[in-house]
Amino acid sequence: MSKMPVKATRAALALTMTPGRDPLEDAFIIHSGGRILEVGRYSEIGRDFEGEILDRGDIVLTPGVINSHVHLELSC
Repeated sequence: MSKMPVKATRAALALTMTPGRDPLEDAFIIHSGGRILEVGRYSEIGRDFEGEILDRGDIVLTPGVINSHVHLELSC
């Protein structure tokens, strides 16, 4: 089984959904194989990162939302 590469995504802003935490400016998210390994500011955790970085520019990253409660008759 091969090991998934560690990559990072950079964006202007990220919403972490952590209660009491403001949106994270200059966001840097380190991830591998669909799992988030670390979240912080680029200036704090990104400068020494040596893997592939996907710079998304001036966007807001948000967690995926899954609607686990749906009424099929109302979904059209």
